[in-house]
Amino acid sequence: MYNQRFESGTVIIKYGDVGDKYFVLASGCVKVIVYEPGTAADDPSLEDKIKIQKELCAAPDNMIGFGEIALLLNDRRTASVIAAGEEPCQCWVLSADVFKQIIAQNALKKRSINLNYLNQVNLFRNLEVAEKMRLIDGLGTQEYQKGDFVFHEGDVGEEFFIIE
Repeated sequence: MYNQRFESGTVIIKYGDVGDKYFVLASGCVKVIVYEPGTAADDPSLEDKIKIQKELCAAPDNMIGFGEIALLLNDRRTASVIAAGEEPCQCWVLSADVFKQIIAQNALKKRSINLNYLNQVNLFRNLEVAEKMRLIDGLGTQEYQKGDFVFHEGDVGEEFFIIE
């Protein structure tokens, strides 16, 4: 991981390029441009096919990460990101290989924690490890505040809840 400075107007990520880095905006602002679905990166009227354009600014307590979609999906960049504002922006830059390794390690750690938890639940005790792993892959975390309704009596059961 290294720090890189981008002067205003510098293209950090170009729509349609192959992704090879993940960025964390540490200071300054960037302009994010998303194009209409199906728009070719070499379309001569690319500027006319902008769907969303917004400016994001980092703060010391609110750094902004971007560039993960192309890395996670092994696909091309889905947006352009351009340094914006009067001051240059500072980004921490992480190579695709290191980014993917961190994501994979985090996923393995989560699976291990969840497997240990499922091993303690009587309902799942007789499942094979592979079956528990498939179950873990389908699990998601939902947080509720005191007083929130999780479900109401008489609701059709479409979800299964495990309280951690």
